[in-house]
Amino acid sequence: MAALTARTMLRTMRAGGMPVDAVARILKVERKDIYACIDKGRIPTAARSRLLTIFTIANEELAGEFRSMYRVWRRPMTADGRSLLDLLTADVLDEGAIRSACRDKDLKRSVERYAAMDRNPVVIRMEGYGNPVLDDLPIADLGPQS
Repeated sequence: MAALTARTMLRTMRAGGMPVDAVARILKVERKDIYACIDKGRIPTAARSRLLTIFTIANEELAGEFRSMYRVWRRPMTADGRSLLDLLTADVLDEGAIRSACRDKDLKRSVERYAAMDRNPVVIRMEGYGNPVLDDLPIADLGPQS
C-alpha cells in the first residue's frame, strides 16, 4: 500500500465528516493551513506526524468514522476526567491513552450507533436506537393552514 499523503488524509477526514475547525484544533494549526494542505498539499512539518498518528488510530480503532468520533469526543474517558478531545489536543500525544479511550466499549458503541444513523436513519429507528424521549413525543396535527 502506498504511503498516504497529508492531503489525502485530510481529504478523507473531511469527507468522513470531521469539520475543518476540529481538524485544525487537533493538529494545532490554523484553519488556513488545513485548507492550504487540502488544496496544495502544504502543511507545517510539526503537524504531519501528529496527523499521521491521529489518522492511523482513528482508522484502526474507530473504522475511520471521523464524524462520529467528533460527535462523542467531549465525553470524559479517563479516570481523571479527560476526554478524547483533551487527549487529541494535548501538546504531546499519548498514543496509548488515545487508543485506550477509542477502545472503550461505550465509546465504540456510540460511534457505531452514530455511524449507522448517518448511513440509514430509518434502520436505526427500527432497531430501537435514537432518543427515547423524542421518539415517543406525540406529533401535533394542527390541520390545514391557510
